[in-house]
Amino acid sequence: MMNIQLININKKFSDKKILNNFNATFEPGMITAVMGASGSGKTTLLNIIGLIEPFDAGSIMYGKCMIVKRSAIRNKLKFDISFVFQNYGLLENESVFYNLSMSHRIKVLKKAKREKEIKSALKLVNLSGFEDKEVYTLSGGEQQRVAIAKAMLKQARIILADEPTASIDEDNARLIMDLLRKMADVNKIVIVVTHSHEVATYADKIIYLE
Repeated sequence: MMNIQLININKKFSDKKILNNFNATFEPGMITAVMGASGSGKTTLLNIIGLIEPFDAGSIMYGKCMIVKRSAIRNKLKFDISFVFQNYGLLENESVFYNLSMSHRIKVLKKAKREKEIKSALKLVNLSGFEDKEVYTLSGGEQQRVAIAKAMLKQARIILADEPTASIDEDNARLIMDLLRKMADVNKIVIVVTHSHEVATYADKIIYLE
């Protein structure tokens, strides 16, 4: 099993230091909540872990793979990382099926296998029969569950969720966190940025950024 270790990570924007010799370990089978005031660097940290934001100094270990500022293995590791965004990250004018077909792993499957996997994922997130619905017709909670299904289909070992419950009602928020818990329970690394203390109750570990 792979864990993630951040070692003396530094990041600044202009003259503002966001992360200063930051160290943390994220383990499979656990939900880690990242909390802190606005501007404390929560989303920046998530993006650094997800390899979409460069850092200024330090290193990150993904299992036995080390990432430094210009590491050549970044692109390889990106297939092991899946994001769940506050704004869902879906193509609103396309169907649910089309959105779920966009994953590289799903694209290459034969049609029958692709349809079977997508239907199974939608069943897991309580959206059976939603394949042909256009995303813009769905509620916020339904769209976030489509985003979770998309993350499931990618079969990445690392799930990074940025305020996944911020734009949805309490019932859907609980559904989303239950789904993230199920993903952690199959030994995925789940990291959730949140302002919500209720969401944080689902976490096995909480990191506070100042």
